[in-house]
Amino acid sequence: MIYCKNICISLAIIFSTHVFGSDLTNKTKKYDAIIFDMDGTIVDTETIWRKTISILLLKQGIKITEEQEKFTYAKSRDLSAIEKAKALIKDYDLKNITAEQIVIERGDIAEELYKTGLSYIDGFKEFFEKVKKLNLKVAIATDADEKFINIVNKSINIRTFFGEYIYGRHNVANQWKPCPAIFLYAASQINVDPSRCIAIDDAPCGIKACNDAGMFSIGFNSSGIQSDVVNARLPVNKYEEINLEDLIYEQNK
Repeated sequence: MIYCKNICISLAIIFSTHVFGSDLTNKTKKYDAIIFDMDGTIVDTETIWRKTISILLLKQGIKITEEQEKFTYAKSRDLSAIEKAKALIKDYDLKNITAEQIVIERGDIAEELYKTGLSYIDGFKEFFEKVKKLNLKVAIATDADEKFINIVNKSINIRTFFGEYIYGRHNVANQWKPCPAIFLYAASQINVDPSRCIAIDDAPCGIKACNDAGMFSIGFNSSGIQSDVVNARLPVNKYEEINLEDLIYEQNK
């Protein structure tokens, strides 16, 4: 019996070494969950949201170039949706539309564009496989509302990865990032202390929300603008740069 038990222990050590790349028996787990933002972190939607600016302005009688579209989008990335709308009114001297109407209008435009086809961010699926092999809990914490979450799910079936653990601003009384409420809510739903969560976001306001929630923040630089992720504890340009095992475990002394 003792002999069989020793064999089982040895096989377990060999298995962990084979799967994770090193012996984890002398390491302590620091984190139990990863909470992902959705747009720009899991789903490639930046081009869509940029286009909503041009289309909305065209409806207001203003035609802008692609470069102007990119510039307008980039300069307001660290703002909430309503602040983005106010900036748009100021920058283009819009007289006949309110900030609240702009938020709704851009949402309606994006909804139609989402239906033309979405795709996952490069490297996400492979990274997610590593997450599951390390037995980490997962959730989504997004500024999107329930309608947009359902549209994304219908297009690319994100529930295949996250099941029911997908939360939007409708779950936290429409509080937008940088308020940390959505990250804290997601952590509570998967029953993990925020300090034992890693949070991944691509926008400055989202990274601030991660930090204010007391989580380890990874800034995913989907925009290519390094300043977007400068306040993250770990800025990365692609998922392949995240050494998940080293991040999750610390060596016992």
